[in-house]
Amino acid sequence: MVLDFQNSNNLLIAEPCRFIDADTAIVPWYSAQTADGVVVYGRGRIRIGTVVIAGQRFVDHAASLVTTSHADGATALRTAIQEFNGHWALVVEWPDGRVVAAVDRCRSIPLFYASVDGQLVVSNSANTLVGRIGRSRLAGPGVFEFLLAGYVTGNDTLHPRVRTLGAGKRLEFDPRGSTPDARVSRYYKFLPTAYDVRSEDEWVTLLLDTLDDVFSEFVAEAADFRVIVPLSGGLDSRVIAAMLHRHGARDVLTFSYGRPGNVESAISERVAGALGFDWTFVPYHESLWENWVGKERLKPYWRFSSQLTSLPHFQDLPAVDVIGRELAGERPLLFVPGHSGDFLAGSHI
Repeated sequence: MVLDFQNSNNLLIAEPCRFIDADTAIVPWYSAQTADGVVVYGRGRIRIGTVVIAGQRFVDHAASLVTTSHADGATALRTAIQEFNGHWALVVEWPDGRVVAAVDRCRSIPLFYASVDGQLVVSNSANTLVGRIGRSRLAGPGVFEFLLAGYVTGNDTLHPRVRTLGAGKRLEFDPRGSTPDARVSRYYKFLPTAYDVRSEDEWVTLLLDTLDDVFSEFVAEAADFRVIVPLSGGLDSRVIAAMLHRHGARDVLTFSYGRPGNVESAISERVAGALGFDWTFVPYHESLWENWVGKERLKPYWRFSSQLTSLPHFQDLPAVDVIGRELAGERPLLFVPGHSGDFLAGSHI
């Protein structure tokens, strides 16, 4: 039976599921297998108390939740997913064909799924699924959203037969019984309802306390990296730079880019100087863009960052490339942009 994409909360599949980790050459994915044959694929990092678990350790931790020591591994996994604090994606497959796939509350690491020859296929690459299904005429509400906003919301993509898991959602597939079934459900929803009456000073204090909690942890975790901050003339990146300074980060490089003499770069340089951070400027000119536009090197970035759901962000790309090549061979680099400083206002979907 073919997967019916008209109702993403009740999807019918004929065969067991497969996971295809197509983009491991760009960003590594990890896997683990339990003694009773449960296979876990994943990527990301979570925080448990004061301990950060990342990469293979994160996947091993997820595998430990679904071993035979639990009466129902799927139930244990559902409970854990609701509490995971971090950026992650998981696909878990049981020997009997059951599958649970989930992304974090922000969908920071996307997953995609489709029916391919009657089989549910889950992948970290929408382009890989299109390659297996075949190209199709763009159709559906996602196309109109993309034209209006530059991105697609919900579970839609630009391909009518490829779906994506939205933020805070999980996909559960169970082939047992007479009717194999796949269902998408929401395990988390950001929907504040309480009306909290506080003074402006109280809100400022709460914001500062929250920023202190976040950046004290971040600076400790980033100790082995050189932190690179794209510092504009706006507030988001300035807050990041200020908090890094407040919490004692030392190996920090800030940068700006664009036409020489632009107003934002002048503000950026002054802010970096006030904080005592190194600052560099990457001048943009026609020949720099000619190294990217229409060139083969741009296509992998386009495919990886777009994934049939959003417009790629190209503005920083030449500057990031220049800085990455100049600092190659030094300490690992960790770029910390301010693009989502107003995350809760909806700038990052």
